[in-house]
Amino acid sequence: MKTPGIYILRCSVSRKVYVGQSVNPHGRWLRHRSDLRLGKHGNLHLQAAWDKYGEFCFTFDVIEDVPNKAELNRREAFHIQDRKALDPECGYNFRIETGDGHYQLSAAAIERRKGRPVSPETRRKISARMMGHTVSGKAKEVLSKGRPKGVVFTSEHRANLCKARAGRKVSAETRAKISATLKKRHEQKRKG
Repeated sequence: MKTPGIYILRCSVSRKVYVGQSVNPHGRWLRHRSDLRLGKHGNLHLQAAWDKYGEFCFTFDVIEDVPNKAELNRREAFHIQDRKALDPECGYNFRIETGDGHYQLSAAAIERRKGRPVSPETRRKISARMMGHTVSGKAKEVLSKGRPKGVVFTSEHRANLCKARAGRKVSAETRAKISATLKKRHEQKRKG
């Protein structure tokens, strides 16, 4: 018999976890694994970690059986918040169902949305985690499909972009990289 429950997917390298709920946790794990293997998981951060570290760095565990299906959302939110309280950067969850059919963003996602500056310590942690990170071909394909093609910005939007970038200084090294990339694209277009 299938027992509803709360489960976690844990990455042994980054030590981050994804907390989830399901009426059939083991069946849900099979679905997660299938989507991750195909490079089409809905959680891009979890997908990027799977692509970076590999399947064998992830483990699946049911951490709580929840006999009452109506309690699943509340118990999932509890486990996510509990882990975030210990370490705000511990998980791959960015959205939490509140139990009434609505979602709220996790505290870390809310802070990012507010546009608050990231502390130097957090920047160092992110940098250390991302060292040597390469995006797989599958992940690039998934990201490319998610981006709208041929977007035309309104004049108001362009003005806002200009205003936001005003006074921004770009180093000579960065300008050289941008120039080299644009030249390469121009040559590729001319050839193809």
